[in-house]
Amino acid sequence: MVNTRLTSKKQTTVILSSSVTDKNVHTTNTLVLPNDNNLGSSRISSKVWNYFTRSDNVKVLQAECNLCHVRIKTKNWNTSTLLRHLTGVHKIDHLSDTAAIDRKCRNKLPLLKQRRLNAVAIEAIIQDGRTFNDFNKPGIQRFFQEALPGFIPPSRHNVKRRLKRLHIQAAATLIKTLEIIDHIAITLDFWTDRKMSSYMVLTGHYINERFKLNSCILRFSKFDHRHFSPNIDTEIEKQLKELHIFDKITTITCDGASNLIGAFRYFSRDDIQRIQCMAHKLHLVVCNGLGLWIKRKVSNCDLDNGGDNADEMLSDDEMETDEERLSQTLEKISLNGTDNPLDDLSDEELYAYFDLLGFYSMTNLERTAVEQIIKEIYQNKIGNTQYQQQLPQGSSALNRKPRITLTNEKTELPLTPMNYFLKLVGKDLFRNTKTKSNTLEEEMKSYRTTAVRTALEIMSNNKTDKNPLLFWQKNVLTMPLLAKMSKLYLATPGTSVSSESAFSLSAYYGRKERSRLQSETLALSVFLKDKLQQQEDTTN
Repeated sequence: MVNTRLTSKKQTTVILSSSVTDKNVHTTNTLVLPNDNNLGSSRISSKVWNYFTRSDNVKVLQAECNLCHVRIKTKNWNTSTLLRHLTGVHKIDHLSDTAAIDRKCRNKLPLLKQRRLNAVAIEAIIQDGRTFNDFNKPGIQRFFQEALPGFIPPSRHNVKRRLKRLHIQAAATLIKTLEIIDHIAITLDFWTDRKMSSYMVLTGHYINERFKLNSCILRFSKFDHRHFSPNIDTEIEKQLKELHIFDKITTITCDGASNLIGAFRYFSRDDIQRIQCMAHKLHLVVCNGLGLWIKRKVSNCDLDNGGDNADEMLSDDEMETDEERLSQTLEKISLNGTDNPLDDLSDEELYAYFDLLGFYSMTNLERTAVEQIIKEIYQNKIGNTQYQQQLPQGSSALNRKPRITLTNEKTELPLTPMNYFLKLVGKDLFRNTKTKSNTLEEEMKSYRTTAVRTALEIMSNNKTDKNPLLFWQKNVLTMPLLAKMSKLYLATPGTSVSSESAFSLSAYYGRKERSRLQSETLALSVFLKDKLQQQEDTTN
């Protein structure tokens, strides 16, 4: 039972009465609440309030110093300003050992550790697609204070600023990595998010000096222009030149959209080959074969009747027209991707030539034809400079076949007692040796035998890795010319799956829970996510 009695304007007495079953026992407890001047002293352990008195003004929170009678504003009765007044004016320093300040200083993390934890937190936000303010939610903060007292997670503004810095660093690292790459193939595609903002992605595929295939996102950026062929060409060429790889591009794999096909006519380089995505081709074949995209004409009478019998009212002429349209569509879909299938047939065999299983499936006539094309390509693109140095002036390297060159090299003799004596008297201890460099024809002859034998071993043993790059890695010294050309063709992707994978990731980043995410921030997040994944793969 609780009874209250008002004793004065600034003091209230609360009487707590409790009774028990025993009639002889009756207790009464009286609690006197403090007045307004000392309000909060029971719950604030700071000794600063021994030197200050709270003001009665409720609108403006102030405290009056008992020593100099100066009024100081406080925010929510915070003692920070009051403590500075006592320390600076009255030279009272012993109050800095209060419980709150001591606890704050004791839990404060070292600066280097705080920065390292902030970097790890930002990487977790990028890698897991978290919201920027995820670590500042009450539940997460409570967990941090229990697990790691003193850790202050980065704010969303700090995360956004850090994203831009990380993007600059990652872009510079990417440019430095691509400097040593001779050839690179890219994939291209477009994507639209929930807010109808368009994005363009460029993914690169290349083989390094260790014959390892690498794939990465080169650029993921917002595309603000109309999807016309000249605009697409201008943006692609601009981004590739910023990466200093436009002259190294060999092929671009994309879908069969007319604006993408037309963009190749505006490139400043006319030797960039377009490869239509095989996955898109199969998709078109299936959809057209099943007639999923065929629109049937409906007469006006059917529309008046509700259109329920629209399919039944089709005439024979209309059915024949649909069948003709379907057959024409299927005829246009060619696995070669160009107007003349015979032109791309040799290109497909070129890719198959450097794959062991593809080489094994080719006939001798096909192998001979491909080898002849390889000789011409090597002379025109790869070996032109090397051959011109070997030929006399006035000769054309394009009309001459590679020759066996004999080079004179000096090899030092072993240091025997006699050779040591000759060295002391000033005799030359070097002897001339002749080394023979392999020609392209000799490498092709050796490749025929070695490739067939290795292909048979692969097919007989299912556990053997079918990656053709392992073969070229082992035989790069015996067949250096063909190994160099293998990097040119084996790095070319047959599908634009890597671009579609980037769009799947961007769709998760731009989910409806993150509808406020800006387009620029979305693009930076997808790009950095790919770079973090590459670092993780390299570490593992």
